[in-house]
Amino acid sequence: MVIEKDKIAIGTLDYGIRKPKWFYIVLLSCALTEFTCCIAIFIIFSAIEKEISTDCIIVLIIALISLISICVILMFIYKEKLFFKNKIPEYLNDEKALRIKTVPFCVNSSGIGVYKVIKLGVKFIYDKTLITVIGKKYYKQFRKYVNKEVEIIYSPKFEQVIILSSIVN
Repeated sequence: MVIEKDKIAIGTLDYGIRKPKWFYIVLLSCALTEFTCCIAIFIIFSAIEKEISTDCIIVLIIALISLISICVILMFIYKEKLFFKNKIPEYLNDEKALRIKTVPFCVNSSGIGVYKVIKLGVKFIYDKTLITVIGKKYYKQFRKYVNKEVEIIYSPKFEQVIILSSIVN
């Protein structure tokens, strides 16, 4: 199935919605800044004290934790890119895929206020039968799609619902 140029696949009910690039840029910037500051403090401590003290060791441990967090963020970015590069086209290549507009509904929610996460579901008719697909996980990003018309692609072969969105300039 071909998606028009003005539409993009932004996620699935099982995977969730693609996170914006600024989210990862902010996370990486914070982690890199912390790592750089820790290394600078370590160098200054080493120059002043002429020997490695417990303060230097603590700063090095914090720098190591920052470096590990940078690696974890990069792994999340890589995982998301792999999913959208490999899995989404696989779902779209299903010969029996159905493109339809539907109104997602909230199956269940957890949390309060800004911490509220939602499990989303959709209903539509496929081959004269009513199909109900419910996501497997809870996601915060689903809140803006509840009770609003959304264009989806249903892949019966993989039993996946792909959420489409217009490209925002």
